[in-house]
Amino acid sequence: MARPAQPEVDWSSLPLRAAKRSDAVYDVLEQLIATRQLPPGARLPPERELALQLGVSRNSVREAVHELELKRLVERRSGRGTMVLDPRSGAHRTLLSQLAPEERDLLEIMDFRLAIEPPIAGLAAERTTRGGLTRLARLLDEMDDESNATRVAELDHRFHAAIAGATHNRLLVRLHEVSSEWLRQSRREALQSRRRRAASLDGHRRIYEAIKAGDRDGAHAAMAEHIQQVRSIIEPQLADRGDGHRPA
Repeated sequence: MARPAQPEVDWSSLPLRAAKRSDAVYDVLEQLIATRQLPPGARLPPERELALQLGVSRNSVREAVHELELKRLVERRSGRGTMVLDPRSGAHRTLLSQLAPEERDLLEIMDFRLAIEPPIAGLAAERTTRGGLTRLARLLDEMDDESNATRVAELDHRFHAAIAGATHNRLLVRLHEVSSEWLRQSRREALQSRRRRAASLDGHRRIYEAIKAGDRDGAHAAMAEHIQQVRSIIEPQLADRGDGHRPA
């Protein structure tokens, strides 16, 4: 089968509108693919050349191409460079391919939480003090009495921070502080209804009981189950957004 002719694209004239350079490059490339100015089988210019033509860093180009690759809009082929795939083929139609970058980031945040928070909870079960347990119990009571979703999300954040504090490990506490702004977004997504807040509170109570009992494995498992539950709430919301709907 004959290879399609390489398209003529005046890269230097393309507008980059997004504030983040990699997002701007991604938007431009995605539009060119969607309108078939870059048809299936076309080869993207090398990163260095594309960066020069667009007036951005190679890192911005690399991030944009990586995003396209995750959404199965392009494919890196050994000896041939980065090739454009057919966006209508169905090969790219996964949950990830339907998400805007900030929504995909939310799933990455949940992966991050699942990697770090269960071990932290396990260590807290071994090291917490009476004062640490009192702090966790008080936060649980406050969440139980609170009906404002924004306030509940803040208390949720403080509860997880208190668990990190219960490890008495300054590095783990600092890690939680550094990541706290990323985690706040996932909490806002997950705590939109009274039913979901109740489910989250129930998960927190199981974590607390395991920490109180000094059960390292139980605390680890309870935290992992809690985060998986939060993720199961968020994923359908993101899938709905991919179909053009927003949760109420």
